[in-house]
Amino acid sequence: MRISLGQRDFMDRIKLPKRVMLPSLAVVLVVLLLSPIKVPYAVKVPGKIIPAQEWVLERGVDGRLISCLRDYMKGATKSYSVTQFERGDAMSFTLSPSIAQDAFISTDDTIGWVYSNDLEHRLTELRGELSITEASLKSLRTGEKQSILHETKQLLIYARKQVEEHQKIVERQSVLYAYKIITKEEFEQVEGEAALLSINVAVAEARVESARSGEKPEELEIVQSRIDALEGEMAALQKRLEMFTVSSPISGYITAGFSGDTLLIVSDTTNYVIFLPIMWHEKQYVSLHQELEFSILKISGDGSGELINIENHVHYLRGEPVVLATALVKFDSLPVFSGMIAQCVINCQPVTLFEYLKRKIKTLVA
Repeated sequence: MRISLGQRDFMDRIKLPKRVMLPSLAVVLVVLLLSPIKVPYAVKVPGKIIPAQEWVLERGVDGRLISCLRDYMKGATKSYSVTQFERGDAMSFTLSPSIAQDAFISTDDTIGWVYSNDLEHRLTELRGELSITEASLKSLRTGEKQSILHETKQLLIYARKQVEEHQKIVERQSVLYAYKIITKEEFEQVEGEAALLSINVAVAEARVESARSGEKPEELEIVQSRIDALEGEMAALQKRLEMFTVSSPISGYITAGFSGDTLLIVSDTTNYVIFLPIMWHEKQYVSLHQELEFSILKISGDGSGELINIENHVHYLRGEPVVLATALVKFDSLPVFSGMIAQCVINCQPVTLFEYLKRKIKTLVA
């Protein structure tokens, strides 16, 4: 089919705008990319919803009972305790009958009790030993038997009588010494015997007092020290037994542990956080206090939140380097459960069209 001259002129007029249009579009695109106009930029990432706090009670190696309170908002363990039992001790844990799955409990509510056979047996022994020692102390403080007390009194009377009789001898010897009938040495000997008899009276008086008041103060102190030691050991054991009454440090809902060693978990659902694995090449675009939006299962509407923590070390997810970020979120009336996956959008700082295109290309290449 031949094309006439008029048709060829018409087709040339149609092609002319196309030749002009492509360079024009290229110029416009370059101008837009180099212009200072900024557009919104966001990082899209999935996240896992968890309670702000969790208290975990689990069984450790050799029957140890481990209690751990984790604060996911601060990224720290607030408290950690281990209850150690002696090797071979028969230990058992009993959950409180009032505790049910998914039940809400308040702070300091009793969760259950731990029973230690060895500790109970040792505490019983100490109570018996304390009773015997206190009875011994009471006996010492009561004093000697009446027969011994009577004997010491008779010895005191005899000692005083000796002093009285010897005093008469001293008086007669004093007259004889004054008239030079006896020598000075003989008179001093009589006086010395009088002094010894006075000492015997003092000793007899001390024995009577000891029989009345009881044993020597040193012996009483020894027994009292033993009582103090027993009471101290009993107080330490009682404190350990009180620790075996397990109570929750936070308010929240109880969930059963899925592992064999986890006894139970208490979740504080007054606040929730989302763990976000940020791709390493996008870490530089996010910062603390940036806002985010999210949706759950694409059927529960949107929620909002704020980044409160960004870690400084790298993890690997499916072989890709990521850093974990934490966001405190608000759900309002959204139905939320721990462990749900949310699709999150972190609103970053606006960027130019050129920067936006560069980041998208970098994301596709990565």
